[in-house]
Amino acid sequence: MNRRDLLRAAGCASLLPFVTTLVGLFPRVAQARVVAAFEAKTAREVLDALFGDASIQPTDAITFSAPDIAENGAAVPLEIRSTLEGIDTLVVVATENPRPLIASYRFSGHSGLPVELRIRLAGSQEVVLIARANGQLYRSSRLIQVTIGACGVA
Repeated sequence: MNRRDLLRAAGCASLLPFVTTLVGLFPRVAQARVVAAFEAKTAREVLDALFGDASIQPTDAITFSAPDIAENGAAVPLEIRSTLEGIDTLVVVATENPRPLIASYRFSGHSGLPVELRIRLAGSQEVVLIARANGQLYRSSRLIQVTIGACGVA
């Protein structure tokens, strides 16, 4: 073994305690919920995986702009805004997509709304936003018409 290989191995070995500590910091239960939600086949399964049986209140405080009729479902623009204070979680669900969970955001005190994104829609359907603010869940939804769907069967 030459000197370079020895130094490289020692450097990698010295990083091992830090990497194992970082892996231990991530809560496995929360990760499992998000994985189950992204693998869900229906909107109800998504909501059950993320929020269980918690009650979700409809609200007008969360709004999103999107075209009423999208020409192509491959890239539908959304801009999400809210007047609610303390939003820490935001979930976007397309109810009729093969995989309904579009996005799941976690906000810190230094980040938050507005959020702009482009989503893929299989066809005309309801898009639902769920936000958690101050321990309460809020829901807003809108029907988006799509002339050409994007999630066709391969």
